[in-house]
Amino acid sequence: MSDIKTRRWIALARIAAGLALLYGALPKFSVGFLQGFPTSVSACASGNPFPWLRTFLLEMVLPHQQVFAVMLAVAELLMGVALTLGFLTGLASLAAMIWAALIMLATSHLTAPLPYAPPAALAPGAHAVLLFLLFFVSRAGRTWGVDARVAPGKGWIW
Repeated sequence: MSDIKTRRWIALARIAAGLALLYGALPKFSVGFLQGFPTSVSACASGNPFPWLRTFLLEMVLPHQQVFAVMLAVAELLMGVALTLGFLTGLASLAAMIWAALIMLATSHLTAPLPYAPPAALAPGAHAVLLFLLFFVSRAGRTWGVDARVAPGKGWIW
């Protein structure tokens, strides 16, 4: 497969991943998400096999639940828009990779889905972390993205 075809397939995957993030972010801008967020965080913290993450969820996220709920929704929305448009793709890919890894670690022990969780096929896991890593190292926004127009030859953030 030629280099240009490979870049186009990666760009299509980037756009699809961005749309999936948007699909997951939009329902989070509701009162129901804000009301259910403490229950979801408590479920993620309860029995979590990672002590550092359990401590963070209980001592940092729960006391400031409204702030973290809004931050999560806005971050998902911004990552989705950036990846869909191919704008600041390096930064968006890095943020999405960290987001996917944290969600994967926070929910790894759960047996039932959380409210407002994405469908299982779109839920972040190891495959999502690797996909976002691919977008980061391949500079996926430089094909069919704003990055190609705004910052050709620029650093990692683009």
